[in-house]
Amino acid sequence: MDGVGEVSLTGGRERQVRIYADADKLSAYGITISQLEAAVQNENVETPGGRIVRGESELGVRTLGRLSGVDQFGEIIVANVGGTPVRVSDLGRVEDSFGEPTSWNTLQGRPAVTLDVRRQSGTNTVQIIDAVKGKLGQIRRTLPAGIELRVTRDQSVFINASVKSLEEHLFFGSLLASLVVMLFIRNLRSVAIAAVAIPTSIVATFTLLNVMDFTLNNMTLLALTLAVGIVIDDAIVVLENIVRYVEEKGYRPFLAAIDATREITLAVLATTLSLVIIFLPIAFMTGYARRYVNQFGWTMAFSIMVSMLVSFTLTPMLSSRLLKPGGEGAGGHGSKESRPWAWTSGHYGRLLEWSLANRGLVMALAAFVFLLTFPLNALVGRDWIPPDDQSELTVLLNLPEGTSLEGTSKLATDLSRRIDRLPGVEFTNPFIHEGGLSSHSHIYVRLKDISERDKSNLELAAEARKLAASYPNLRSKVMIPSALGGGEMFFPIRAVILGPDFNRTAEIAKEVAARVRSVKGLLDVDPMVSLNSPELQVRIDRQRASDLGVRAADVATAVRLMIAGEDQISTYKEGDEQYPVTMQLLPEQQK
Repeated sequence: MDGVGEVSLTGGRERQVRIYADADKLSAYGITISQLEAAVQNENVETPGGRIVRGESELGVRTLGRLSGVDQFGEIIVANVGGTPVRVSDLGRVEDSFGEPTSWNTLQGRPAVTLDVRRQSGTNTVQIIDAVKGKLGQIRRTLPAGIELRVTRDQSVFINASVKSLEEHLFFGSLLASLVVMLFIRNLRSVAIAAVAIPTSIVATFTLLNVMDFTLNNMTLLALTLAVGIVIDDAIVVLENIVRYVEEKGYRPFLAAIDATREITLAVLATTLSLVIIFLPIAFMTGYARRYVNQFGWTMAFSIMVSMLVSFTLTPMLSSRLLKPGGEGAGGHGSKESRPWAWTSGHYGRLLEWSLANRGLVMALAAFVFLLTFPLNALVGRDWIPPDDQSELTVLLNLPEGTSLEGTSKLATDLSRRIDRLPGVEFTNPFIHEGGLSSHSHIYVRLKDISERDKSNLELAAEARKLAASYPNLRSKVMIPSALGGGEMFFPIRAVILGPDFNRTAEIAKEVAARVRSVKGLLDVDPMVSLNSPELQVRIDRQRASDLGVRAADVATAVRLMIAGEDQISTYKEGDEQYPVTMQLLPEQQK
C-alpha cells in the first residue's frame, strides 16, 4: 500500500522444514552432523547448466535435483556404511513444522499475531490509517471461521478527537468574540462587519498552509484557535473608530471609512507588527523544538498579518456599505450610550481618577506585583508539553538475562491479568517482540474512554507500577504516549557514568540507581546495565583436535548446527513459495 513503510509481525511463526538429528545414531554410524548437512545441501539442488547452441537455435540447460516433497528429505542417502545406505530417516526425523518461537503474543488470554503498521516518513497518519482500515475490511471477509481480526491500537482516534476538539474551540471562540462585540456596540451591522474578519483571516491562512505543505494538526489548529481572538482585534479597532466618526462627528459612512481608517492606520500597524514579532521568531527555532513549534509560529504570524490586511480593506468597505448615517444602535441610541458601555466607562473613569490622585501608591503596587513574579515563578513547575491522556499505556518488563521465552511469557501473562482487573482498563495485550531478548517483554494496556473511568492514565500507571513492583528480580517501566513521541530508550533525565573499569562502573551505576530511586518525583529509574548473561562455554582441546584432524572451525560449526537450529541449510520449494530447511539435535538431547 502506498504510504506504508513497514509491517512487522509479533507472535507469528513461519513454516519451516526441520530436520532433527539423533546424536546417538550419528555416533553409532560414525557420521558427523556436518556430513548430514552436506548431504541435504548436495541432494536438494537446482543448478543452471549453461546453454547449447544448435545452429540458429539456443537451449538452456538446467539440472533438476530439487526435492518435490517434504517426505523426500528423509530418503536422502547420507553415507554407505558396510555397503548399506544410511538415510536421513535413519539418523533422526524430518518435520514439516514451524520455526523456533522467537516472539510471543496473547490478547485477552488467547494466542494472537500482531501486525504493527508504520507509515513512511512525511505521509499523513490519518490517511494511511484510513487506507489500512479499508484494506483490513476486505481481508476480514476472506478469513476462515474462528479467526478474528481486531484493531487494538489506532493513533487516528486520538488525532481526530484532538482535531475535533480544536475545531469546536475555533467555532465557539468565533461566536463568543462576536457576542462580546455585540455586548458593547449593540449593533448587528457592526457585529457582522467585525465577525467577518474572523473567517476571512482564518480561511486566507490556509493559503500559507498549502504553500508550505503544512497539515491540519494539533499545532496549526492550536495556532488558528488562538488567532481567533487576535485577528478580530484589528477589525474592532478600525470599526470602532469608523463608528465614532459616524456617531460623534456626523460623517457619512463612506467618508468615515476613509478618514477614520487613515487616522488609525499607524496604531493598527504598530499593534500588528508587535504581535508578529512575538510569534515569528518561534518559526525559526532550531533543534528539537523546531519539529513542533515551526508550523505554530508561521500560522500565527501569517494569520495576524492577514487580519491587518482585512482591517485596512474589507472592514472599511463593509462599514461604508452597511453602517447607517447617524450610527444609531439598538433603541435609537449610539453605541456608547448602551448600558454595558456606560457601566464600563463610569467605573474606568473613577478608577483612573483615583490612580492619578494616588500616584505613589499605584507605582508601589506595580513594583510589588513585578517583584512578586520572581517567587511565583520559582513555584511553577517546568515542562515541555504536558502528558496527554490517550487512553493507553505500555508496561516494559525486564527479567534477569537468561530467562527463557516461556519464563518471561508466564510472568507477563500473570501481571497482565492483574492489570486487566484494574477499574478503567479495557483490555491488555502482553507480547515479546520478534528479534528481541527473550527476557524483555511488553504489556500494552488499553484504557476505557476518559469519560467512562474515574482515574486518569497517570493514576492507573501508578497502580500498574505497584503491581509490577511485587515481582522479585523484575525491572519495569511504564510508558505513557506523548505528542513528543519517544520510545523505550527515551528518558527525560539521563546520566552517563564513565570509568576505565567497566565492571566497577557497572556496579557504581547500580548503586547510584538504587539511591536515586529514593528521590521523590522520580520514576522508573533503571541503570540499563546487566553483567549476568549465563552461557555454556565449549573449550576445545587443540591437541586432541589436531590428532583427529579436526579444526576449531569444524567444532564450532558442529556445535551451532546441533544447538541453534536457526541457520538455513537448504530450501524447500512448494509452488511459488520457498521455505527454509533447518537442522538441530532432538529437543530432548539439547537439554
